[in-house]
Amino acid sequence: MFKYLIARNLFRTLLIVSAGLLAAPYSASAQEGLGTLNDLLPESPGSTVNRSLNGRIRLFKNVLIHPMPVWSSFENGPAPAERTKMKTSNNKGLYKMTMVPGDEQLADWRNLFTVVAHEKSNPSVIRHGLTVVGQFKALCSPSNMQAFKVHATPQRLIQVVACGNYSRDRATGQIAAIVTLRNKSGLVTMTRHWRTSSFQSKVVTAWPIPKTEIDNVLAELSRSKLVPIKN
Repeated sequence: MFKYLIARNLFRTLLIVSAGLLAAPYSASAQEGLGTLNDLLPESPGSTVNRSLNGRIRLFKNVLIHPMPVWSSFENGPAPAERTKMKTSNNKGLYKMTMVPGDEQLADWRNLFTVVAHEKSNPSVIRHGLTVVGQFKALCSPSNMQAFKVHATPQRLIQVVACGNYSRDRATGQIAAIVTLRNKSGLVTMTRHWRTSSFQSKVVTAWPIPKTEIDNVLAELSRSKLVPIKN
């Protein structure tokens, strides 16, 4: 299913989120077994080694297996995941992890990777996706923001948000590639953020991050797994 999704041009399948997100008519895929690094990550372009290291986080009743963020562009090949600053918190059933490149600051980033997990997973991925979009709406200029649903099943939601400029900083914008996973015992959202200069969100060709780069990041994040911990 994801091979088909990745093979096509991502932005030919984007659906603008206006009246709300509707579940796509795809069957849910099983998430059993921890898998291996080679199962989860594509090879680096033009390289014989995998692009990034594998991350594993215990999130309440689950283990999240995810690609570590790679801060260079995909055309540059592998980049050490050790070149990263990280901060985590776990409070009242809400886990948060933030990562930035080693030469940036957590409070003033240009590149950011976040993981947010909820111990209680009552909302569907669709409803949670609307909440995530609402968080961007609170920051971005309403007339210069676009939110897209790329793919949806009851267990997985893939979104892209293009924030042409912030409401309180019209010279600065942001793009986010978002993957949310859900199973019976948990819900987690992974987001790769790019903070950029302002741009026209309605003109995809004017986006400061090439759509091919966003394609690659979403393809990588889509290989993540949320695996229940066996009792």
